[in-house]
Amino acid sequence: GERAADDGLDARLGGVVREFERREHGVGVGQRHGGHPGLGAPGAAHPRPVRAPRGGPRVAGVILAAPAKLNLRLLVGPRAADGYHPVTTLMVALDGLADRVHLTRAPARRVDCPGAEGPDNLAWRALDALEAAVARPLPPLAVRIDKRIPAQSGLGGGSSDAAAVLVGADMLLGLGLGPAALERIGAAVGSDVPFS
Repeated sequence: GERAADDGLDARLGGVVREFERREHGVGVGQRHGGHPGLGAPGAAHPRPVRAPRGGPRVAGVILAAPAKLNLRLLVGPRAADGYHPVTTLMVALDGLADRVHLTRAPARRVDCPGAEGPDNLAWRALDALEAAVARPLPPLAVRIDKRIPAQSGLGGGSSDAAAVLVGADMLLGLGLGPAALERIGAAVGSDVPFS
């Protein structure tokens, strides 16, 4: 069936389709396409920051890799009653090409990214969606995105950055939302954010 064909594709790609993995200075955000891919990939452990001893300093910041992704298959279904077309897609995270997303506590929210600063960036919208999901204002974070994925290249850099912001904010602020909640929040930001 289709799942067997997809497993064969995994083998031919040499493991480029992968589950969450820890990386030096951060957390990789690629994942396997089986089931519902994304922040809550089956069997994927939700990363947690290392906590200081009770009374010790809290985590000041996190750095995450936000990999480029490639759409290998896109199937568009018939228009639904809501006017949208359902889509089925097979995406893979690309090894070796990733933005670096830095999150730190800050006096005011800030998103620094070459060419897409502030509220125009999906990372800002991800923080808006996170606040809406928890139904309260969150402590402000500064986000700095070191772009390595070319903008407007079709490699999903913006949505991957937004997903990294969701995972990083959850870690940094100790929200404990988990993969399923982060997937739902990511879907509100963009249709391919949950993949990342």
